[in-house]
Amino acid sequence: MTDDESSVAQTINDGDSHDIHSLLSSSERDFLVGNNGDQVKISSLKGKKIGLYFSASWGVNELSSTGDFEFIYVSGDEDDNPFNGYFSEMPWLAIPFSDSDA
Repeated sequence: MTDDESSVAQTINDGDSHDIHSLLSSSERDFLVGNNGDQVKISSLKGKKIGLYFSASWGVNELSSTGDFEFIYVSGDEDDNPFNGYFSEMPWLAIPFSDSDA
């Protein structure tokens, strides 16, 4: 990835710029979680291609992470029990279910 590519921010909503850290973190959290409960710093994703996977426990999981591409699970579940059950089967990182700010 070139310096120009790494400095490019996604423009959202009338020109507000966000980098991957600001999209995946909140004011009280700078990590994602693994399905084993480990906290993974968002900064560790630097240099990887990121895909956001929006789904819920009733969804179909047919994606897999490979090489320098990392999926981040963004839950659409209404409570944490279905989230925990579904996420426990995933090989990816996720925004914690309890973080309603992200």
